[in-house]
Amino acid sequence: MKRFFIILVCSLLFAGAALAQPRAIGGRLGGDSEVSYQHYLGTNFLEADLGFSIFGSTAGFRATAVYDFPFQLAENIILYAGPGAQLGSYYTENGPSFCMGVGGQVGFEYQFGIPLNLSVDWRPMWNFVGNFIAYTSFSVGARYRF
Repeated sequence: MKRFFIILVCSLLFAGAALAQPRAIGGRLGGDSEVSYQHYLGTNFLEADLGFSIFGSTAGFRATAVYDFPFQLAENIILYAGPGAQLGSYYTENGPSFCMGVGGQVGFEYQFGIPLNLSVDWRPMWNFVGNFIAYTSFSVGARYRF
């Protein structure tokens, strides 16, 4: 079993290297504070964020994935938008509660000549599992591209 696991991990690492696409890692600050990872899939990109919020009824932890469609506006400026989903837990008067929902994201990203991106975006989410129905957040992000 141990040998199988080692072979599986090595295979996944080599497959990842073979499919090398631009990636970026960084953070988002605003309504939520998140660690953010972007991975380009052709011309579009998948953004995966893990974060927390300390504000009122939205306080809690969330994992969010958004599939974004970028649109080049100028040489270094990109408008992006796409659908997403999230899982998490937030805190109420009665204790922690699980949440699951769908939403989207729209934003602008500026790509510097160095491997740095700055972004500003808006992300509304509607939870259909859990007591909390909807929330929205504006965030500013910075990511290192590699």
